[in-house]
Amino acid sequence: LGEPRRQGPEQPERQLGQRQRHAGTEQRQREPQRRVHPASPRGGPELGPLRHYAGAAFVVALMTALAVPFHGTLAEIDAAMLYLLAVVVAAARYGRGPSVLAGLLAVACFDIVFVQPYGTFAVSDVRYLLTFVMMLVVALVMGGLTTRVREQASVARLRERRASTLYAVSRDLAAARTRPELGRVTLRHLHDLFGGSVMLILPEVDGRLDVVAEMPARQGARSDLGVAKWVFEHGESAGLGTQTLPAADAVYLPLATPERVLGVVGLRPEPVDRLGDPAQRQLLESLLGQAAVALERTALAEEKRIVHLEYEAEQLRTS
Repeated sequence: LGEPRRQGPEQPERQLGQRQRHAGTEQRQREPQRRVHPASPRGGPELGPLRHYAGAAFVVALMTALAVPFHGTLAEIDAAMLYLLAVVVAAARYGRGPSVLAGLLAVACFDIVFVQPYGTFAVSDVRYLLTFVMMLVVALVMGGLTTRVREQASVARLRERRASTLYAVSRDLAAARTRPELGRVTLRHLHDLFGGSVMLILPEVDGRLDVVAEMPARQGARSDLGVAKWVFEHGESAGLGTQTLPAADAVYLPLATPERVLGVVGLRPEPVDRLGDPAQRQLLESLLGQAAVALERTALAEEKRIVHLEYEAEQLRTS
């Protein structure tokens, strides 16, 4: 990651920047390299829908295999409870749809294995029909409740992950004191969360936008500076996946506070459609908001320093 280009040689400041870069490189080498991927809505890696249903069927089949050896000693009500347990397990592991399939298969297996005549779907006693209906209803209700609890737990985990991520970002941004440090912190967190490539675009002293940092460096990163300029001037997102200039190879988002736009972030996530998730989009906006506030703090501190130097220079001239 490079620092913004400066006009003229500034040897002390350049040496300080090199020491900071070396220190940051050594610290990153000591830390374990890992990428944090946001949790999926169900709190774990998503399986394909067919595998979900196959897993639910396997749970019912496994429960049947466990119950068959006790066919002569196991009461019918106990067998029904075992199948209800299979439905609950399917709902907790695979979701609502597979739990419905598990309920239907549980009723069918209970009829074939534990209701006379055995081995057929025929029912010798009409009273078993009410048992089947009640068993199916209870299975569906229990599956629905279990799925709802599972979804609520997943949402809680996602909120906890989001809060911990934002806390880590705010802590690192608070420790940064210069614009290059803020750029490195922002890009590192964006790259860890969304993968792909990310770049920070800030205005120079003459107002011209330039890429001051990239992760990782990629060819042609400056080809979409026109899109970044539009985002900087209008304070709205543009580029990949938006209605404005969608032909760009990345999405460009403003680093803005309520008063002004301070810069632009270019992001090409991996996979590209990751920002289609509203939760991930909200996390991105929160992170950029914190980065914008930190960048404004640094800009104000720099302006204050310049004013102070000008005041001291004026005092010397007056003396």
